[in-house]
Amino acid sequence: MKDIYLQIYIPSENKTFDIKASRSLLMYQLRSMIFDVISSEVDVELLKKSKSTLCDKQSGIIFNINMSIAELGLRNGSQLMLI
Repeated sequence: MKDIYLQIYIPSENKTFDIKASRSLLMYQLRSMIFDVISSEVDVELLKKSKSTLCDKQSGIIFNINMSIAELGLRNGSQLMLI
């Protein structure tokens, strides 16, 4: 299976989004894709200006933006946080 579903939580907006992404997608590409998906509900410009980053929701570990979803070991249902 090449695509997985990720749950993205944005604490500043107290909203959660489900995203379908390819396992080969790099984290900076995923972040850009998230901005496109949530742009209708969240002030994306504010998130871009603050240089938002993706981290693991449970542990808070910040992901390397140059690594792929597969390299980071993310799987279906992984919960990420955009801070």
